[in-house]
Amino acid sequence: SLFGIMDRVDILEVGDRYKAIIIDYKTNKIKNEEDKKRVIEHYKPQFAAYEIGFNKIFNNIYKDIEILGMYLYLLDIGEYIDISITNDERIKIADELIKTFEFIENNSEFEFFQKGKCSENCKYSKICLV
Repeated sequence: SLFGIMDRVDILEVGDRYKAIIIDYKTNKIKNEEDKKRVIEHYKPQFAAYEIGFNKIFNNIYKDIEILGMYLYLLDIGEYIDISITNDERIKIADELIKTFEFIENNSEFEFFQKGKCSENCKYSKICLV
């Protein structure tokens, strides 16, 4: 299964229709415009999954609800970033997810993965999976 939590979903009643805004808060460090572009591309697959999950869940509650917008809120710079996903990007993201799951399913080397020798002084040693 794929797991994710949308940080915030605002549902607005506009006339006789419902519209939604999805917002996810991120703590990434942003130093320049290139960092913003990198963060947007990194999180597009997550937002594509949110979009699918939202439509599956909320269309059963609110008939024909429409996603008005999806946004990253970058806490480091206090800025909302619009995440727009084209149909071509949706198809590419879906294909990449399918290939990743097929790879994991068809490669037995994952069965033999073991926890490494983490230093006992490491503050993450109790939860580290490496």
